[in-house]
Amino acid sequence: MAPASGSVQKKTGGSKKKKKSVVGIDFKRVKSKVGRKLPPARNSTSVDFKSKAIVLSSQTVVSEKEGLAVSNRRQTLKELLGQTTHYSERVRREALMGLKDLFLHFPEELPMHAMAIIEKLSPRITDSDRSVRQTFLLLLRSSILPGLPQVMMGPLVPGLMAHVSSAMTHLVLDIRTSACSFLDLLVHHYPALVLPFSSQIVHHYTDLLGKGGVSALSMAQLGSVLSSLVNFLAALHSSLAIQPVETKKDNTGDKLQALHGYRSVTRPGGAHHHSSYRNQLEAVLKPEPSLDPCSTNGTGSRVGRIKVVAAPLVPVLLECWAECSPTVCGVLIPDTGKLSCMTTITRAVSLLFQAFILDSSSSSSSQHFGGRHMGGIVVHGGSTISDVKQEEQELRFWMRQLFLPGLQRHFMAFFPITASSIRLPVEVEEELIALNVGICEVMLQLIVPPPSLGNEKNIKNDQHHVTLATLEYFESALYGMMLPSSELSAGSSVNKSLAERHTKLLVSFIPNLLPRVSQDWLARLLQAFTQVFVSTKAHSPTKLACLAAMADMLLPQRSGGGKSEVPLGFQKQWMQCLPHLLWELKHTHPTVSQAVLQMLLQIGRSAPNGSVLAGEFSALQQQLIPFFCTFFTSTKNGVKCIYGPFSKLPRNCQELAIDMFFFFTNFSRVFLKAVAHCCLSAEISVEVTIRAVEVLHSVFIRGSLGLPEHLSFLLTLLSGHISAQAGASHAVVIGGSTELLSPTKEVTSMDINLLESLGEESRRRQMVVAGVVCACLVQVGNKKLVLQLLGPTIHQELGRCTTVEVAHSFLRVISVLSLTDRKNNSSSFLPDNLREMLPQCVCNFLISVALVDSVQSKTTLCRPCLVLISKSPSFGKAVLNCLNSLLHPGPQLATSAAVKRMCASVQTILDICKQETLVSTLSTCEETLRAILHSLKKSGELEVESEEGSKLRTLCNQLESTAAALYGWQVENMPP
Repeated sequence: MAPASGSVQKKTGGSKKKKKSVVGIDFKRVKSKVGRKLPPARNSTSVDFKSKAIVLSSQTVVSEKEGLAVSNRRQTLKELLGQTTHYSERVRREALMGLKDLFLHFPEELPMHAMAIIEKLSPRITDSDRSVRQTFLLLLRSSILPGLPQVMMGPLVPGLMAHVSSAMTHLVLDIRTSACSFLDLLVHHYPALVLPFSSQIVHHYTDLLGKGGVSALSMAQLGSVLSSLVNFLAALHSSLAIQPVETKKDNTGDKLQALHGYRSVTRPGGAHHHSSYRNQLEAVLKPEPSLDPCSTNGTGSRVGRIKVVAAPLVPVLLECWAECSPTVCGVLIPDTGKLSCMTTITRAVSLLFQAFILDSSSSSSSQHFGGRHMGGIVVHGGSTISDVKQEEQELRFWMRQLFLPGLQRHFMAFFPITASSIRLPVEVEEELIALNVGICEVMLQLIVPPPSLGNEKNIKNDQHHVTLATLEYFESALYGMMLPSSELSAGSSVNKSLAERHTKLLVSFIPNLLPRVSQDWLARLLQAFTQVFVSTKAHSPTKLACLAAMADMLLPQRSGGGKSEVPLGFQKQWMQCLPHLLWELKHTHPTVSQAVLQMLLQIGRSAPNGSVLAGEFSALQQQLIPFFCTFFTSTKNGVKCIYGPFSKLPRNCQELAIDMFFFFTNFSRVFLKAVAHCCLSAEISVEVTIRAVEVLHSVFIRGSLGLPEHLSFLLTLLSGHISAQAGASHAVVIGGSTELLSPTKEVTSMDINLLESLGEESRRRQMVVAGVVCACLVQVGNKKLVLQLLGPTIHQELGRCTTVEVAHSFLRVISVLSLTDRKNNSSSFLPDNLREMLPQCVCNFLISVALVDSVQSKTTLCRPCLVLISKSPSFGKAVLNCLNSLLHPGPQLATSAAVKRMCASVQTILDICKQETLVSTLSTCEETLRAILHSLKKSGELEVESEEGSKLRTLCNQLESTAAALYGWQVENMPP
């Protein structure tokens, strides 16, 4: 039984092995052990690599760029310009930044490749990426436009403007908005090149602000576009404000002009520059023929310009206003963004109206070639200034008819905006004030003259209400109430600087507004203007604006050549404030001082002779005295002089003040004394002093200055440096009376000693003034009579201690006014008061000049004395006798001093004998020279053994030989 069971077991095992060999294995499970690295997959790719360094002696890329202009990244201009058109926004932006860096380190590359740079970069204005456009705008603002002058940009701006126009009409609104920034930049740097495209620009702005534009988007974009429009209109207004210089048939430059009071009206740039500049602007507002209404009153062309350009733009601005006003007007807390946009809209409309009014006036005055003056009114081919004003008024009527309904519906609906019932932030209140002032500024330009009795029915009541509301707010704003308070308002205080800025703007409208209001409003507005002028600080910009407005109202050449609309009472009040204003300004605000002086000069020039205004102008002298200098008496120092602001002002202001004297009809003694002391100040240049002398001399010739006052002023200039330099006496002769300061030393005519010479600069100044004074004295009248009138004062001045230069000045006056003594009659040569003392004065003057070693121009100083000697032989003999008397020194003098004085005397006689012009005079002085040589040989000073004694012997021998040659003396005829 055992084998049988065993066999069965073998069958079972055999069957199992057979089964395993038949079944296959698809995936073999790999058993991984912990810590052992997994084998790589069969489909894995090996990324291992090996590298080795390559060492080169030089790189060709670096060597090729040596000496070239490159940026910080070693990129040249060509490479950077090429990258500006790359498809990647980042590359384009970095290329523009690289250009900025390159132009910063190599600015000479910009003008050298200007055309290529502008042509390559202009398409970036319409770049699709905003950051690229902003980077290009920054590049233009900081590097490109400041480095390229207008002459070079002339042919390049049209290309830029083509891209700007393309950007302003782009389908992408963001590009259209950013185009305004590029336009602002071009207008700021090159207004004359951009404004010829004004018609296109205005059309683009109309589309941009209209339906489908930025008005329906964010307030930030709307505010940006409106600000750009204001900048453009401001540039257009400035260009139209430039008056064309007309080419006249007569050459006014060849005509003699009245003394310094009259200036040439020709601009430095010449007529061609301004004419060509305005010719480029002629097509700015030129209408198409089909749109030009053919009016029979002559204003059709200008009305057509308004309809073509302004009519589409103003309604668009009013639509923007309507979108902003609901959240600003009638609410407690206005929206600041929309409030700012509304203020900008008012400014844009105001500038647009001003531009058309200026264009109307300039076109009317320059449409005829040539001109002439008739009765103070310029006539242009039959069209007078009054006709121009009439056309301007007609233009205002048309503007009122076209735009007043829309402005009344939008602007005047809540005007004036009152303060809120709650306390608002200061910035919001300031913006509300700016909005009120802006609306007032727009409506003031639409005010027309009051209607006549026959036309009162044509004026609607609502239009009259608009004018009344505008004038009432204008008056209250001048008084400082720019944000009216209601019953529920919380009250607000206006910032002074902000109020001053708005007041300055409103004041500029007064001159053109006065002819268009009734007499009642005329008095009210002038009273408010006077209050502004008196209350503002002396150095404030508002004061300058008031002065400009006063000039426009008072001066006929600036107000249209007609009679001033200002009553005489206001004119007097304004004029009397001007001298006090000059004193308040001191010398720290020369710009305002210059404006005040120009105002006074123009008033004096325009005041008719004999009129009340001319008399009031001359009466300002008493108030002008502190402006020059003030005198007061001190117990210790006597009379003192304190100089006013005049001496420290710039030279142009000083000349304006001097020119004002020409239009005074009379002069007070105190005023002339103050002017003379100012002219003697070392702070006043000699040119200003000469100008004062010439102006007063012209006034004297005209008859407005008396002879005693004129002579006293001239003599004061000759002797005035005594008290200032040497501390001696000072004579001021006013109206025949002599006011003397106490002298430090009184000497007789026989003992005259000159003080030390002045410095080189002071001597040159004194001699120049003396020459001008002598030229004026010659033109006064009869020389002998004038010298006789001046004789007592000259005698008194020469009898006091004075400087060499002052004595030379008086001797020069005597030499110019004295007559030639042909009959050897001393009475006809000099007046009695100078005949006895003048030879001794000349003698002492010549010796003093010889003794002063610091005087270099001795020949110039001695020339008046030599002229006097040549005119009269008897006077020459008297001078030689005085010199001979000085050769006998008194016992009180020391030996060295006596020898030195004798050397000076002999040197003076020797110089006289050597003058060829004195040969005829010296022919009668032979015995006098003999006596002089005899006195020298008898004196004991020749035996003194010293340097002075040796010099005296040498001079004596030279004098003896010169006299022998002059008179032909032989040895036996020589003096013993």
